[in-house]
Amino acid sequence: MTGSRDTLLLVAIFAAQVLVASTMLEYRERTEPITIPPSYETGLAVSLGDGEFFFRSSALHLTNAGVSGGQTIPLKDLDFSRLQEWFFLLDRFDSRSNLIPVLAGYWFGFTQYRPDARYIIDYLLARAENDPEQAWRWRLQAIYLAKHRVEDLDLALEIAEATAAINDPNAPFFLKQMPACVLEDMGEEEAALILLKTIMATATDLPDDEARFLQIAIDRMSSTQQDE
Repeated sequence: MTGSRDTLLLVAIFAAQVLVASTMLEYRERTEPITIPPSYETGLAVSLGDGEFFFRSSALHLTNAGVSGGQTIPLKDLDFSRLQEWFFLLDRFDSRSNLIPVLAGYWFGFTQYRPDARYIIDYLLARAENDPEQAWRWRLQAIYLAKHRVEDLDLALEIAEATAAINDPNAPFFLKQMPACVLEDMGEEEAALILLKTIMATATDLPDDEARFLQIAIDRMSSTQQDE
């Protein structure tokens, strides 16, 4: 009798687990992959004043956005306006962490619906304004997304020119060449070549490797123009 009761108990427990699991799956299927972000004050309240806990738990949620109910939702089906709101909110909780801009630029920026990448560009540029030490990094990724995802060369040039004007001694020198790269993509080879030659003529304390790289670009563009 004892064995029969134990068997019945195990069956009942198993059945309960199956029921709970199926209920949770149905709940997850009904849940929006990107929820409306709370206010800063609400986020702080629900985390009992521990802003770093809210940041980490919410960031983990974003890294798994689109995985719901045993199904994977394509990036193109996510609400990028809400995503952007989450990015800005989480930056308020931890403005030093690189997790959110890296997640935005190197994952969500490659959405199959290319116009949505503009939300990522706008966020990265705003982040750059408030993160002077890494500003060049976020702007560089914004240039890439503007060129290759949104396919807006005018926007890419605008960002590139602002990036080249950054007065940061720790930023890599090649940032000053970014406008020329975009100009070449736009078919403005002559303007690009003039810009590179100006950089070469006016740059001070240019490292040897950077000078070689710059000269190679100048020689290549000069050769192309001569062929034409």
